[in-house]
Amino acid sequence: LCAATSLATAPGAATSYVVPLTSSSFTEALGRADTFVMFYAPWCKHSKDMRQAWTDLGTIFRDYTDVVIGSVDCTQEKELCSKQGASSFPTLKLYSEGDVLDYVGDRSLDSLRSFAVAHIHNKDESREGVRAQKEADRVFAANLAEAEKHGVLAVAESLFESTVFHDYSLVMFYAAWDLKSRAAMPTWILTATNFKENKEFRLVSVDCAKDATLCHRFGVSTFPTFVLFHDGKPIANYENDGPVSAPSLARFLKTRGVLP
Repeated sequence: LCAATSLATAPGAATSYVVPLTSSSFTEALGRADTFVMFYAPWCKHSKDMRQAWTDLGTIFRDYTDVVIGSVDCTQEKELCSKQGASSFPTLKLYSEGDVLDYVGDRSLDSLRSFAVAHIHNKDESREGVRAQKEADRVFAANLAEAEKHGVLAVAESLFESTVFHDYSLVMFYAAWDLKSRAAMPTWILTATNFKENKEFRLVSVDCAKDATLCHRFGVSTFPTFVLFHDGKPIANYENDGPVSAPSLARFLKTRGVLP
């Protein structure tokens, strides 16, 4: 992310499907629709890199009268950005029926769309994508419950420290709306099943959509992220070129001396 420093000329205008918001139109937009906002600075490379995905997101939601995909130029709206806590760029926030949700995740179009659809308060379940999303939510919730049944500890920030202050703990930081997190759940369940009787380490899951501060604290910016803790301290991140798999997680644990 770019920190708020010097200013430069903004790039070319975004498409008409992304609504430029100012201090005078911001509150009005929030009052009439769920509003997903990118606070950006034209001089910031990260803002420039994200421009196409944000433009495409606006196109996807162009026919949704109750959803606004907006942008705020923080070189022009310094006071508004300051009030909204946008001190680095881009900062993404979704405003929905009085709630403010910080976006935590990668900047791909798929992740942005999945996050938006998961959180907008859409009353029309026949609308394209909404029914499918609700079914995906149901399946994911069932997978989470299945993982817990096999010994995975789902914890919030208030219990995190006491939970991982253990010999070894493998923590999956995920976001419920994230497609890759959803795809990883069968692997997480299989891992829990395989090592359910192993008392040497714990499997722990943290939903970064609910505990963004905790996830920021450990540098989590993509999902799912797997971090190995020893006596409450992070000691290694699981890294893999392809999709996460139960065998690759087991190899990771073996290389770290957790498994024989």
